Order: sequence, then structure tokens, then C-alpha cells
Amino acid sequence: MATNGVEDVINHSLPVVKVEKDKHIRYSTKDFIFHSEWGTENNSKFDQALQESWDRAKDGGHFRYDLVDLTTRILPGEYGFVAQLNTKRATHRRKPQEMRSLAQPFNPNNFNFTKVKPGEILMEISKTVNNEKGNQGQGVSNHVVVINVSPLEYCSILLVPDINLHLPQALTLDALVVGIEMILLSATRSFRVGWNGLCALASVNHLHFHAYYLDYQLRLETEPTQQLIGPCHILPSWPVPGFVFQLEDGDVSSLARNVHTVARYFHENEIAHNVFMMRGAELGDKTTPESTTLRVFIWPRKPVYGEDSAIQLLSVKDVDAFNVAFCEMGGHIPVKNADSFPLLTDQSAVEVIEKVKLPSETFALIQKEIFQLFQ
Repeated sequence: MATNGVEDVINHSLPVVKVEKDKHIRYSTKDFIFHSEWGTENNSKFDQALQESWDRAKDGGHFRYDLVDLTTRILPGEYGFVAQLNTKRATHRRKPQEMRSLAQPFNPNNFNFTKVKPGEILMEISKTVNNEKGNQGQGVSNHVVVINVSPLEYCSILLVPDINLHLPQALTLDALVVGIEMILLSATRSFRVGWNGLCALASVNHLHFHAYYLDYQLRLETEPTQQLIGPCHILPSWPVPGFVFQLEDGDVSSLARNVHTVARYFHENEIAHNVFMMRGAELGDKTTPESTTLRVFIWPRKPVYGEDSAIQLLSVKDVDAFNVAFCEMGGHIPVKNADSFPLLTDQSAVEVIEKVKLPSETFALIQKEIFQLFQ
């Protein structure tokens, strides 16, 4: 399923993104790193290539602002949220597109990632595959990594799967596979991947993931979970309830299919959603940090339509101290209001995050239907 049920892409003529050969990163399953602990300083080849190319883009002046003033507070309290003051992300970012439906088609007249400047392109990643004779060949997909010109954190990037297919911002199975594999290419526990859906504060309707390093532990890495059915778990004690899956026996395909099953259900039922991927403890009601895996969280949430999305993302005053998208849902809170930053508490953060929480009866119905999907 290439477009997850989304309407056919509009007929158009757009530039084809071609990445210079010296920026191609080829990988295979042998490059995957399944175990990573905090305190490990060794970078993988992918980490090294990403950091070097991102630093060159920074030195080349391709970002809208730098991160020298990024201040971090660990909010004392139950959840240990990681709050970071980043006012320029609201004031200097590109105007978000108005999203009115999860089925909104790709529009070539709007900004999309085929229109980024050459200096913003960091690399292309593709997986080598074995052919019928057992020989390795290059993949045909163009999975392009570009800088996030309004960065969240160090090496804040956007992964654009199959960039030249001009897919709308709806999760596909292939995209989930490459998003998961990109985390496995990193040797560091701090590398995270997230995704904001349409009407869930995605600002560009062109299929893409966010990724960055966050050198702070998040509670979600070890948060206890409760099995719903089969591979699907839920978060019983998080401010916004959601569903969780994990990588088992290195089986990326199964993990991607499980997450895609839920994402497709949300998409078809016009349920806005966010996704966050991170390394953490194996799922269960009693977690141990020593037993590590890759956790993928997917949250259904209240939608944000049209101009309201732009207002939330761009406004600094007379609004909440932060927006609620994938990273805030996961406990990493970029704060856009300098006055609110020193006053933010664990409880006040929860109050903002819970504003996107669906009514309990609605989530209960969703949970029943997700249960049926895995029977």
C-alpha cells in the first residue's frame, strides 16, 4: 500500500531531487545496532556522517537560527519532563500549511521538500538488497535527509522517504521501515525519530519524519506498559493514553506492520495521531533498563484544523507555553515563551499536554477496535 488510502497525487511537474554520490549512505542489516546504553560515546558510521554534514550546514549558514541559547530544565515531579527554551522556533519558522483533513492530498503549489536549497540536503540513505542469486544490489528508493532549518536540537533533521514520489503526510509501511532502520543505524541511545500527522501539528504536507539527538533520558524509555493484545501495549499512566510496540528479535518488518496497522486505522477513521520512536526497556508492567529494545509510540489525539494549527505553531504570546506534537507527547518540551519557561512545572506541563487527550469514552472505543485488529 503506497499511499495508505490517500487520494491520488495531483498531476504536476516538480523537480527531481538528485543527491550527489558522495552523499549517498548505503547500509545493510549488518549495520544495525540493536543494543545501546547511556554513556556509550562511540558513534556509528551513520552518526559520524550525519554530525559532520549537519555541522557543515550550520557553518554554511543554512539554518534560520542557531541553538546557542538553548536552555534545558528537567522539571521536578512525576514525569521528569525535559523542557528546553527555544523561542526562535516559533518566531523564525516557515509558516505552517493549513491542514483540514487527514486525507488532504499533496499539493505541488505549496512548499515541499523537493524545493529545499542544495545546501540543506545532507545525504541520501538506501538499503542494499540481496537479489535471487545472493548478490547485493542498491535499493531504488530515494530516502533523503535534509536539515530542519528551524532546529529542535543537535542534528535536527527531516527524513523524507521516497522524496520524488511526492507522498502526502500519511504513514506508509515503507516509510515506517526506513524510519525504524535509521534509528538502528545510530549507536547512540539519544537519537530519536518522530512524526506529526496531518491535523496533529504537521506543518508540511509531504511525507517526512523528524529526527535529532536529545542527550537526556526520557521517562518513556522505561515507562511500564500494559499488554492489550499480542504485540500491542498501552500506556496506563501517561498524560495522554496511546499504543506502544517494540522491536522483537530484530524483526523490523513485523514492527513496521504492527504500527502501520494502527496508523492505517487512524487514517481511515480521521483520527489525528503522532508517533515517537526511541530506544528503551522491553515492554511490560515491570521494566528493566538492562533489557533494551526499540519502542514505538503512537497516540490518537484531538485534531487541530486549518488556521488554528498556524496560530499554535507561530504564536508566542497569549497561548500555551508550548505546542503538543510528537516530542511534547513523549516528554521533550520545546518551550516558545520565555516568560513561561522558569515557571513551568510538572503539573502545569501535564495540564497543557492533556488538552489534546481524547475523551475517555472515545479512547475506550478506539482501544476495542485496535484489539480487534490484532485478533
